[in-house]
Amino acid sequence: MRALVAVTVAIVVVASGCSSDDGRAHPYSTQSAVIGESLSVLGWNISVTNLRFDGDYVLVDVDASPSQKDGPHAKPEDIRFGLYGAVAHPIEANGLGGCKDVTSLALQPLSAQADRLTGTVCLGPQRDQSQVRGIYVYSPRERIADTAAAYPAAFPVGVLPTNENDTGLVLKSTSVDAFRADGAQLNPSAMGDPTAFSGNGYMLLGLEIDGLAARYRDDSARRGGPMMVLAAPTLPAPGLSHACDIYGASVLVLPEASLDAVQVRASLCTQGDINAALLYATVSVVGTHAGLWTTHD
Repeated sequence: MRALVAVTVAIVVVASGCSSDDGRAHPYSTQSAVIGESLSVLGWNISVTNLRFDGDYVLVDVDASPSQKDGPHAKPEDIRFGLYGAVAHPIEANGLGGCKDVTSLALQPLSAQADRLTGTVCLGPQRDQSQVRGIYVYSPRERIADTAAAYPAAFPVGVLPTNENDTGLVLKSTSVDAFRADGAQLNPSAMGDPTAFSGNGYMLLGLEIDGLAARYRDDSARRGGPMMVLAAPTLPAPGLSHACDIYGASVLVLPEASLDAVQVRASLCTQGDINAALLYATVSVVGTHAGLWTTHD
């Protein structure tokens, strides 16, 4: 009997250890590897190597080719990278064009040629380099079916606090700033001006995204991946404002695995026709597939 109990305890300990290790190795059901290895994600075989720092920027070298010849894969312009770790706020950039603010002449920015991606991806500015644990990749167009929830985000209110039971996360606006295409800022009194909303414009939304890490981890496992937050409408870069290029219109919700809570503070941009971008904007929460490379096993 004692032997049976000992064996049972050992099995439980081993199983618990494996479960814990798996949670760290594949946080929030991402496909995961160590930097220097390759992952098959978004229809691409992607290798991320040589994570390094240049001033206030994090740089990595990327080499990617389609997982299957003539198979479906994300368009190069839709592939987005971000910093993983206990960073103060999400820092992301499109793989293509993400190095335009980096002045170093010693790098070859990521480029797409004949179904192959090669070059350097630039992420920043990120001054606290000690918090960077890795790099993730996703596509705002890669969506898991039947996982979306959408909310109005109209100026000047933005997104009202959402119901936790919709997605397991609570979203709310912390700031709403609206602008004409020429950069002139609009204040709430513009709502009474019939000429204020003509032409193009953009809106910067400060968002607070909160939840319980344990629940988000379980929900991600059932869903098959983490969630991303999308703001619409938007325009491809270069958009109406450099701020929109920096903030983007999407963010992956991928907190550092050791944290007990999801606490993400992000800024997103809506842009285009000023009525659509300011008065009829939406913020959506959608499940997606993502890849993650970390600096350790």
